[in-house]
Parts: sequence; structure tokens; C-alpha cells
Amino acid sequence: MKLFKNVETLQEKITQMVKQLTPQLIKSITSYELYTQTFLSNFKV
Repeated sequence: MKLFKNVETLQEKITQMVKQLTPQLIKSITSYELYTQTFLSNFKV
């Protein structure tokens, strides 16, 4: 289990991970087009 020093560090890590996601990866994980569309519209990827 990884612990973070503070919430800001955790937020940076989550942001970094989200930016690396591709629509294809999200769809392969969820198999649901709605999630892909929501991701694209919210994160402007």
C-alpha cells in the first residue's frame, strides 16, 4: 500500500494517471461507450 504525504501529492498522482488514459483503454476497461464520451468531454483529451 502506498501512502502519500498530503492530499496535494495524491491529487497530482491521480491527475497524472488520468492524463495517461486513452479512450481505447477506458473502453477496454469499462466496455461502455458512455464512459469514453464522458472522459473525452470532461478532460478535453
